[in-house]
Amino acid sequence: MTLIAGVRCNDGFLLAADSAVETQIVYQGDKLYWHKWGPCRLHVALCGDLNFAKMAWERIRDEAGKDENHTPSSIKALVKAIIERIYKDDVALYVEIHKDEPVPDFYLIVGFQTGDEFKVFSTVATTIGEINNFEFRGAGSVVAQYLGDTLLRNPGTSTLSIPIAVAVHLVIEIFRVAKLHGVSVGFDTQVVAWRSSLSTATFTAPRSNYFSEPISDIGIIQDNLRLALWDAFGKTNLRPGFDGAKKHILYILEKIRDHTEKQGFNDSHLTVYKITPESHGWSMENENIPSPPMQQD
Repeated sequence: MTLIAGVRCNDGFLLAADSAVETQIVYQGDKLYWHKWGPCRLHVALCGDLNFAKMAWERIRDEAGKDENHTPSSIKALVKAIIERIYKDDVALYVEIHKDEPVPDFYLIVGFQTGDEFKVFSTVATTIGEINNFEFRGAGSVVAQYLGDTLLRNPGTSTLSIPIAVAVHLVIEIFRVAKLHGVSVGFDTQVVAWRSSLSTATFTAPRSNYFSEPISDIGIIQDNLRLALWDAFGKTNLRPGFDGAKKHILYILEKIRDHTEKQGFNDSHLTVYKITPESHGWSMENENIPSPPMQQD
């Protein structure tokens, strides 16, 4: 199975590829490349006949790198012109020499960014079109496209409302599931993502007294759970150990949930909780959560 993806969100884009490279045999290799020059950044994912696909990428990279004033429209025209020449000259010559072999098709997904302007394109033969949400190519694309419709797109819309930071995790999961249903599976999933500096996505929370760096809501949930585990299993008077710890963890998580619901999900990010070392109690902003009754021996 080979699989590549391109996803465009309102605040950025990503490209992804598995690592299966098919010739007469299947081996593991790279199908994701990028090039940066001046204010421009160009990413490409390849599938199909990689000899011709890599030729196309190298020509696109070399030609595009000569001009620091490229726009998405000029990159689109450049990519189209190059793949047209490859099919007209190189692929046609190959077919003439190897008359009994199938035509060596290849596909590119191209992401281009300059400043905060960005576009994602997909090629099929000599055609090129813009990706407004997501697209998958390769032998695993049928399963991946179905999962994309389920996980990435809102019902009844053609655009993606999720930020690129969330899309990265969903695409990795789509690749994992798609690989389970394919042959010639590439062991790795390579992902490259770019996020606009103008993004207003709420995936990351601001700095707080607990976290010194911005952290995602998912990260906050994970850290709260981790602290609940440490606190519960660290209490010496919990017996029997696991049952008592389990009750304590559920108690803490219920308090976290209740307090978060009282805040209102639209008003602020998830609250960060921490253990007070002196009392082993949980604190949230200026409120204290009392410890639950301890199970005795």
